[in-house]
Amino acid sequence: MVRLLTLLLTGVLALGGCGAAGQPERSERPVPSARPGPWADLPRSAAPAVPYVAGRHYVAPGGGTRALPGGDRGVSGIVPYAGGLLVADARYFEGTNGIALVRRGRYDAAWSPGGRCSSGVPVASPDGRSVAWTSAGCPESGDVGPGAVHRAAVDGSGAEVQPTGPGLVQVVGFLGSDVVYDRGFADGAWRAGFRGAPARIPGVDRVLAVSASAGLLVGQRGDRARLVLDERGNVRWRAAAGDLSWFSPDGSAVLAVDGGRLQVLRSADGAELARLVVPAGVDGATAVWETDRSLLALAERGGRVAVVRIGLDGTAERVTATAPVRGGRTPYVLLGQ
Repeated sequence: MVRLLTLLLTGVLALGGCGAAGQPERSERPVPSARPGPWADLPRSAAPAVPYVAGRHYVAPGGGTRALPGGDRGVSGIVPYAGGLLVADARYFEGTNGIALVRRGRYDAAWSPGGRCSSGVPVASPDGRSVAWTSAGCPESGDVGPGAVHRAAVDGSGAEVQPTGPGLVQVVGFLGSDVVYDRGFADGAWRAGFRGAPARIPGVDRVLAVSASAGLLVGQRGDRARLVLDERGNVRWRAAAGDLSWFSPDGSAVLAVDGGRLQVLRSADGAELARLVVPAGVDGATAVWETDRSLLALAERGGRVAVVRIGLDGTAERVTATAPVRGGRTPYVLLGQ
């Protein structure tokens, strides 16, 4: 990767010979103008309105930060929980990863997620009152024990467990008090009410996103996530291209990613609401909703990365400082909502 070039403006002063009157004549070369830097097209704007990770810190809206442990585990997801942060790491092995409770910048050794490994990231309910995560066996240790979905109040009280059988399980989101989750990589989507057996969501291999406010889900069949379903699994519509990802906070729109192109579609029927021009260096696959009218995504230019805001009106702004990418790992992690 090419390191960011620092431009130094240097004035060059040269002395000419003597004039006709014998006085020294000073000649100056024009001072070259500085070339615009690689981020010049993205004006700096207000900080993100949703939480994100910056290096070893969890950054809350408004700028408050909490320290995260160091090391090489990385971060794939975070939700506030039990007076600390429930942190999923990015050390994946055959679909599993770790999850831990972090308090005051350190792992809380007294807290157990309910199993030796986890899979995916923890999620919070839309009202912020509940949190869900998973536990699973650890394939590298030969542990193929049953998985489970866990649900608790955000203060850590009232923890409940829903066994899910053998294999991996990943939580996706909440529908009311129920938790929507996927089994394995293509073993179906389910809804856990923690009272009796989980209910299968028919017709899809996986669910990728949930809008509790709209009562809709993004479903995947095979390799493509192009279905929008209602709570009973009925297909409302199919996207013609790309893959669907996140619903907007109010549930009225859903984001479609097709290579470097981003489309905003109406969640009720798939009608196009906006087709966004993605700034240079932006990875559309990292895009998450910030508000109902703006997205956040990571942009990398010249070996440095920053968080960029993309408005549905076509505007684009940089909302964090740029930071170096080291070892292929970005210091920023966007926490989708």
